[in-house]
Formats: sequence, C-alpha cells, structure tokens
Amino acid sequence: MKLLILNGPNLNLLGAREPETYGTTTLADIENMLTERFSEVSFTFFQSNHEGDLIDRWYARRHRYESGWFYAHVRRTQGRGDVR
Repeated sequence: MKLLILNGPNLNLLGAREPETYGTTTLADIENMLTERFSEVSFTFFQSNHEGDLIDRWYARRHRYESGWFYAHVRRTQGRGDVR
C-alpha cells in the first residue's frame, strides 16, 4: 500500500510553537510514529507552507498512489488585539 501524506501550512512548527498549548511532538515524530505503526505502508511525506505547492505535489503524483492520499491542514485563527 502506498500513501501520500500532504502536511499543510504551519505543521512544520509542531513541537516548537507554543509547546505548552500544542505539546512537544514534532511533525517528524508523527511521521516516524506512522511509519513504525504501519510498517506495511509505503509513506511519502511532504510539507509546505504554500498551499499551491501542496496542490502541485498532489497533481504530479496522484497516479502513483493507488491506495490514497491524505491532506493534513490546520485551522486558521486570528489573534485578538486592541484596535485603535
């Protein structure tokens, strides 16, 4: 089984950005956990902060992954600030 895992914007900051809120597990840690847990699967991982790069990667490789693909993204949030 072959799977393409596309990791979207800001996931490269896992483990470093606000670890008290999001924890210390990094994207590489998650990729290693998946690879170890599902050793029968051939994973290809790709991360980009540019959604166009993710789409280009999917289009270029979509026929190579008969078993499927997965796009992991994060919800966009806006901070609150004092507007004057």
